Amino acid sequence: MMAIGHHIVMQLCDGRVLAATPSTRRQLARSVLTLGRDSELLAFAQPDNHLHVVAPRDEGASNELARRIEISLSQVLALPVRFAPARCTPILSQHHLSGAFRYVLTQNAHHGVDHDPLHESTNLCDLLDLRLTGQYTRTNVRRYLPRIRREQLLEWLGAPTLEPTDLPIDQVMDAALSASGLINLRGSCPEVVATRRAIAKIVGRRIPPGDLATLLGVSSRTAFRLLRDSPDPRLEHAIRLQLGLRKCLRQRSQ
Repeated sequence: MMAIGHHIVMQLCDGRVLAATPSTRRQLARSVLTLGRDSELLAFAQPDNHLHVVAPRDEGASNELARRIEISLSQVLALPVRFAPARCTPILSQHHLSGAFRYVLTQNAHHGVDHDPLHESTNLCDLLDLRLTGQYTRTNVRRYLPRIRREQLLEWLGAPTLEPTDLPIDQVMDAALSASGLINLRGSCPEVVATRRAIAKIVGRRIPPGDLATLLGVSSRTAFRLLRDSPDPRLEHAIRLQLGLRKCLRQRSQ
């Protein structure tokens, strides 16, 4: 029977955790999502010491995707040891594909880990508009898994009542980095500028201009200009949803 896709599992040869901090999880996600675009990536997750990827590709293409991801992560994360040989399991039916998709995106619950409560090292964020980097995976899921519903994804995220908000202000920066997939706002690349612009819109004039400039790492003149600019509405919405996710998780823990 011809496979309709593959479930790839990658881990380091000594089994250590791949990405243990929010910054490294964002770097891992960006690498996987960048390389997975041409492979019509459906799902990925890094629960702790291994990485799962599901893509509708044949064995050769899946092995090549795994190889490229391993090279990228070794460089980006400065991994001190090599990867063990990747395991590529063929997916032989639509039911199997749906099951693999669910299995990958519920890895935190499956392994009983909670070090990534925001699911930044999965593409749940992208499927639910919480991050822009991998929103192309939504199109892929609609094409290959049309029965998947938003309610299911929210259940796996652990935030069934996810709603956008713009509070608290002291979490806006972290929410913005999650939404943009960045590790900081240094420099002036288009993504950094767009993220600063969205933060300025959300924070608005609720804090003094000088504090806004300090928050964004820019001059007061630049902060005033950012306040006048129109942000990307998708990014602004993603940041507000990230704030809503933090609110939901905080309420659940109380």
